[in-house]
Amino acid sequence: MSFKIAICKRGHDMSITRRRYSNGDTYCYECKKIRQQQDRIKYPDRYLKYYKTSNRRRNYNLEPYEYNKLIQDANNLCMICKSPPGRKSLHIDHDHKTGKVRGLLCHGCNTAIGLMKDDVNILTKAIEYLKGK
Repeated sequence: MSFKIAICKRGHDMSITRRRYSNGDTYCYECKKIRQQQDRIKYPDRYLKYYKTSNRRRNYNLEPYEYNKLIQDANNLCMICKSPPGRKSLHIDHDHKTGKVRGLLCHGCNTAIGLMKDDVNILTKAIEYLKGK
């Protein structure tokens, strides 16, 4: 008794890489990864929009309309220094303990708060230090 090894169009052994769509059709996982990589290069705007939307939804539980409302509420400015976003869009600031979104910050302010460990006492000491007390 001999077994026939299924091989896809690109020559991948489908006994290892075979996957099934919900309708039962099979596809080669390796070929799907290659096609996705090609699509990222061919359609960068579409991929970037999808990636940012899914990332915001997964990490911050933010739907696109909620994110757009945050931008509108902040007038597309950093909520601390009131500067417009630079090359990158404004960062979503959130409480690391509760996961609650606080607002949108520029890269510099977001980094500063992160380096101060989101601790009000450390920030107060930094303010006193800057004032020369």
